[in-house]
Amino acid sequence: MHILGAVLLWLLLGLLLLAVLALIVPLGLELEYKEGRLAVRLCLFGIAVPIYPRAETTAKHRAGKKEKKQEKEPKEPTDTNSKKKKLSLEEIKAVFEAAGHFMKRVFRALHITKIILIIPVQDEDAAKTALRCAEVQAGVGAAAAFFNNFLHLRFECVHILPNFTGDIKAGPYFSCKVSALPIIMITAAVYAVIRLKDKLPAKQESADKTMNQLEGLK
Repeated sequence: MHILGAVLLWLLLGLLLLAVLALIVPLGLELEYKEGRLAVRLCLFGIAVPIYPRAETTAKHRAGKKEKKQEKEPKEPTDTNSKKKKLSLEEIKAVFEAAGHFMKRVFRALHITKIILIIPVQDEDAAKTALRCAEVQAGVGAAAAFFNNFLHLRFECVHILPNFTGDIKAGPYFSCKVSALPIIMITAAVYAVIRLKDKLPAKQESADKTMNQLEGLK
């Protein structure tokens, strides 16, 4: 019994350690856009797992499920509008404020690194191609400066390639890694929910007081 208890204790400690590591180890997504196709990989503990595009077998399996669902008889629509509770303007404002605070904290936590951007540029002639390259370079610089106010960006290379002769057949290429600490994301979500709960009861109480005063005047 003592051995079994010790094994269970060590097992629980191991699971707790894994849970803590999962919260404090950065969770990342690797994005790559190449030849008109987007690829997304999930990175955790140094392991990259492709999550998009999905395997063909999974797509076929889901397509089969959709066909089976369509074969079933459609259910009669139910009138759910009467059961839905309409939000007041104060409640909508509180929801947007909480969402805004959540997004601010999320943006501060995100780190976009290993950014590689390659854009081939071609126009009618060499002069127009050069002008077009300058315009694209200015646009990329302005966009990077704008997003750098909200996000942590780190570029590895940005190449605007003038395709004077038309030898470059490849399209634009982009890749980056987006990472954040899960614990920060969770605390941001909890903070937003708490802030929302603190505001909604206050709005409701003020509305109830107003209704009571109106009833008293009657």
